[in-house]
Amino acid sequence: GDRVLVNPLNKKKGLMGEMLDGGMAEYCLVAADQLVAMPDGVTFHTVRMPLHAPGHGTTIDTVAQDIAAKAGELTPAGVDVVAYACTAGSMVTPPDSLCQAASALAGVPIVTTAAAIVAALRSLGARRLSIATPYHDALNDHEVAFLEAAGFQVLAIAGLGIGANGPSDYPRIA
Repeated sequence: GDRVLVNPLNKKKGLMGEMLDGGMAEYCLVAADQLVAMPDGVTFHTVRMPLHAPGHGTTIDTVAQDIAAKAGELTPAGVDVVAYACTAGSMVTPPDSLCQAASALAGVPIVTTAAAIVAALRSLGARRLSIATPYHDALNDHEVAFLEAAGFQVLAIAGLGIGANGPSDYPRIA
């Protein structure tokens, strides 16, 4: 069989794991147009990060230490880069500070969702944003503050209200 990744967006049924079962399944049935071939020489590995409840002693240093520790678990795979794919959890100012702190500890380049969002918006020349999120109001407020600190104007933000119950809600956001 071919080595593939799954694009979680099903054009007819919605987003796997959010509107369609299967987002965390090891084996799941997906439409052929959701498969993305992995190029030769490219591997994909995952590890589970600890959950952090907002306001419970979580700092950029503790998150960077957790990322570095989990990056260490990937060392046997010989990874070239580690992506911390948690949007709200990586929204720290300045945007590259978490990448830099975690990279210094891990000894491998670390990229984050939030820093990538800022870089992409800047490369597109975006200045004014309207945003839809899965988050509740407190996380939305955090996202607005992060984006405004990065130089963007947030015209509107609306969320689905997920996450207000803390870590027990987080799988619904993913």
